[in-house]
Amino acid sequence: MLKLSEQKQLAYLLQKYIFSQAKGDQLSTEDQDALDQWRGTSEENEALFHSLTDRKQLRADLNELAYIQSRVKRRWDKLSPLLTNEQTTRRNRSSLIVSLSIAACVVGGLLVWFFWPASKPMEANAISNVQSVASASHSIGELVYADGVRVRLDSVGVGSVLSEEGTVIRKVDSSTLQYISGSAGI
Repeated sequence: MLKLSEQKQLAYLLQKYIFSQAKGDQLSTEDQDALDQWRGTSEENEALFHSLTDRKQLRADLNELAYIQSRVKRRWDKLSPLLTNEQTTRRNRSSLIVSLSIAACVVGGLLVWFFWPASKPMEANAISNVQSVASASHSIGELVYADGVRVRLDSVGVGSVLSEEGTVIRKVDSSTLQYISGSAGI
């Protein structure tokens, strides 16, 4: 078996021989002697030399290589637009998903902003005052209507509804009142 450096040298000699034959030239005597020495060492080397330098075989190999290359080019020409479209479609699809997500967040935020129940200012003539009356143990709230009627808030049960001229007041728990104005009603 030849060493790697000897294999490279042999490949170089064979290449020079093939190119010199194609041009109609001759190898230098030194190169020709080295090639002849390698060929003479075994019948396998001689058979390999003939298979590598046979013009008909080289022409057939080159034709096969050209045929394969043309088939690869035709397939690439067919696949290239599909690959480009697929990459563009993936990029467009991900951009669409991001855009729709942002739009959904914006629309959701606007819906929450518009429809979130906000505390509305009370009408001045409907309920004039909510006063706190101090007691020894705790403070008791009192609701004073425009006509002067007073309602102690600790006497009103949770869930009870009070109303005055279109404004509804609902006692949510012991410390929270909910004011609903206008036609929203009970």
